[in-house]
Amino acid sequence: LTTIEGGAIAFHDLRHEAYLKLQRFHGIARGAGTPYPDGSPLYDVPMPGRKSNFTDVQAAVGLAQLPKLDAFAARRRELSRLYLTLLADLPEVELPADGDAEREHCWNLFVLRNRPGETGLSRDELTAALKAENVGTGIHWQGLFAFSFYRDYFARHPEGLPKDGLPHATRTTENLMSLPLFPAMTEEDVLDVVSALRRVVAAGRRRARS
Repeated sequence: LTTIEGGAIAFHDLRHEAYLKLQRFHGIARGAGTPYPDGSPLYDVPMPGRKSNFTDVQAAVGLAQLPKLDAFAARRRELSRLYLTLLADLPEVELPADGDAEREHCWNLFVLRNRPGETGLSRDELTAALKAENVGTGIHWQGLFAFSFYRDYFARHPEGLPKDGLPHATRTTENLMSLPLFPAMTEEDVLDVVSALRRVVAAGRRRARS
């Protein structure tokens, strides 16, 4: 669901509520629990906070969306499990794990890992080839070390990195990608994405062998 920009926090333990309410707007507290009565224009700041609140319009949009959340989540699960079924025999990519009996996967994204030694393509080549097939992809997870600020920082302070570098994080950063996933997708849309991915991988393998 959407709140236009930003989001809401859900929690199981109500003990977090007072802390989070303070954190959302500069640590400002009014009324009960402060030296000032309800209705007073005065306020207290019992702890430093953030400017993390959103507008009434955003809240209204979120509240209107909230009744749809279960249906959205169920649809994402259906589509994700269809992806998992249709791609189970494509060893060139590593698929995400489903949830278990105790934890239901929310499937906000469908992220897979390219295996360049198997596909014959880098992740960036794979996403470019999918774009040519009219399939958009996303790259949502990148190691901080890959960004220019941190590259420049660690170039000046190499002692902050392990001597053998960050091979696992580097491999993950270079190979993760997200396939299209949203509640309005149809089964036919998923089939189209899977077919395009299979064509691209097959072409990559042929190129690697030639």
